[in-house]
Amino acid sequence: MKYFFIFPILICSTLTPCAAMPTSDEVLKLIGLHSDQLSKLNSGEPISQEISEGNEKELATITAIYLEYPLQSVTEFIKNNYISVMHGDVLAHGRIPENASTDTFKAFYFHEAQTSEALALLNAEPGDHLNLSASEIEELSEIRKKQHDAKQQDLLFSISKVYQKILYNRWRQYKDHGIEGISEYSREDENVKPGLELKGALKSCKVLSGLFADLFNDLNNYPNHFSLGVEESYYWLNRALEDRQTAILGHHVFQETSLGVIVVDRQFYVSHSYNTTHDILGVVPYLNGTLIFHAVRTSTDQVLGAGSIIRHSLGRKFLKAELLHRLLKLKQSVERDQRTEDNRFQTNLWFFADYSA
Repeated sequence: MKYFFIFPILICSTLTPCAAMPTSDEVLKLIGLHSDQLSKLNSGEPISQEISEGNEKELATITAIYLEYPLQSVTEFIKNNYISVMHGDVLAHGRIPENASTDTFKAFYFHEAQTSEALALLNAEPGDHLNLSASEIEELSEIRKKQHDAKQQDLLFSISKVYQKILYNRWRQYKDHGIEGISEYSREDENVKPGLELKGALKSCKVLSGLFADLFNDLNNYPNHFSLGVEESYYWLNRALEDRQTAILGHHVFQETSLGVIVVDRQFYVSHSYNTTHDILGVVPYLNGTLIFHAVRTSTDQVLGAGSIIRHSLGRKFLKAELLHRLLKLKQSVERDQRTEDNRFQTNLWFFADYSA
């Protein structure tokens, strides 16, 4: 299933110069870099720092990079290319509008090539193979009971329609009731509470609580309205994780001022592989260019059980490598974008000079 298109995830038409934005010194102090890391950062290398994890299922890290490009150029690029830069394994993505319906999720349709994944849904049971609530599992099992002798094409159609409904309901739960309204993931032992995990991630997020207190309070009180100058949007992703297509529902919160940008990304539903993600991307002036810092807290059941210490260690290494890859990709993309702009500018000057002659 490939359904590609590009769109600006967030568009902020007005700046809010009065909003509080931390300085780069405040950001770096909170990250807590030592002198060697600071030297690497100033030379343009991405750096990574472990941050405290809130519980036994959480993996957390923060990364930063310095780009010798002006703040406005970097923020403009991030606004219009966030998904493509931050998630390289995206098969498809789309915006969830305010008037969304089940049709908004029609890209999540199981074709013949995805029969095995569709049948896994049909036969879902409590466990960490799929993130489904008890009622969602029951709704899918009803198809099996009623259509056990149906043709494969008809069966795939029925599974797809129920799955699209599940995704729509998950979005509505979050939009109408915030993290408190998100259905649990059914497990063999203790069910997973995605809302509780996101609440814990927000509480542990010193970058927000320490440097962006107003936005921190807004997120804590969601779905109440955000403060003036804060933009929000919802999106869906289809990512390739563990050789499986993965449905993800997310919430972007974005604030831009004349002094920088902060983006908060909550993935409040993930169909498998991990439970939730709390993602922060900040952009502030630094030296002769721009400092970008990127902090992520991911909650996953896959680090529990036998060998938990080793699983945590491997998970942190994987997360660190992924975030460093994202920052390098972002740097390369901004550089390429700036070269294109510079070439366009030079071309325009050439035509101007030729015309004047």
